[in-house]
Amino acid sequence: MVRRMITSSNRTALALGQLAMLFVGSSVAAASLLSDYPVLTGQAARYAVAAAGLWAWTRLRGRRLPRLTPRDAGWLFGVAFAGLSGFNVVLIEATARVGPSVVGAVLGGTPIALAVLGPLQARRPIAARTVACALVVSAGVLLVERASGPLDPVGLALAVLVLVGEVGFSLLAVRPLRRIGPVGVSFHAVWMAAVQLAVGGLLFEREALRWPTAVEAGALAHMAVFVTVVAFVAWYTALDRLGADRAGLLVGTVAVTALATSALVGTATVTPATVFGCALVAGGVAVGVRTPRDAPRPRPWRSRHAYHLPPLAAVRSPSKNG
Repeated sequence: MVRRMITSSNRTALALGQLAMLFVGSSVAAASLLSDYPVLTGQAARYAVAAAGLWAWTRLRGRRLPRLTPRDAGWLFGVAFAGLSGFNVVLIEATARVGPSVVGAVLGGTPIALAVLGPLQARRPIAARTVACALVVSAGVLLVERASGPLDPVGLALAVLVLVGEVGFSLLAVRPLRRIGPVGVSFHAVWMAAVQLAVGGLLFEREALRWPTAVEAGALAHMAVFVTVVAFVAWYTALDRLGADRAGLLVGTVAVTALATSALVGTATVTPATVFGCALVAGGVAVGVRTPRDAPRPRPWRSRHAYHLPPLAAVRSPSKNG
């Protein structure tokens, strides 16, 4: 009975984590529609709308968002700065210098970093099988990305900083996640990022400020609702239940999703090499997310003030969801 409950919980977490990566992968197409819009201002608007959406959602469900302790605020400021506002700025600069495929290939190292650093942060032994699967997933990402571009040292350094921001987005959230839950972490991180980016927009983009076009507004809305609200809450729920090392394997699927969406709109081609890369990613994730019977599992701490996603049974029950 216990084994079945654990398996069910893992499947739910995996589904949520994969949903998050699906929406993150779709952001590539949305971002391409924002090339002429001020970057800092657009991202500030995205996160501001997301914060308002998270607040409204919790209020409509009769919940309240937890208050931050000074320590939690420090961690989440780091999430907002490194994983959101700083990540977006450095990502743009890196892709301009070395191209998106090179940056994507560097980001493919995220599963390896989380497979090693996640257990160290949690003071657990590093799982050799998870690290091996992370290597397979990262190799698959390299094949999918087919990295090509100028080997600019500054651009490569910026790509590494993008990787640092991606890893920080997960690891810096682990401690506050245990106290305030996925929705609380998402809400406080995005409003902090909105403030940071708004200040940057006023300082550096004041002359370029304008109302977005209908297409740009639609892209920003997609990124605010699906890529931020839904994806962040789903990802932090998966991170909470699986641990950073196993959840990190799912990051590799972003490259697969991005390839699929780009192929659908005609901006990328599928080759035997990319198909093999997708197979490596899928295989590495499928094997790596399984938990050995004797392996220590993350045991997320629940506060009565933290607002978490409802259990799957509640979602399926009409009586509990109106």
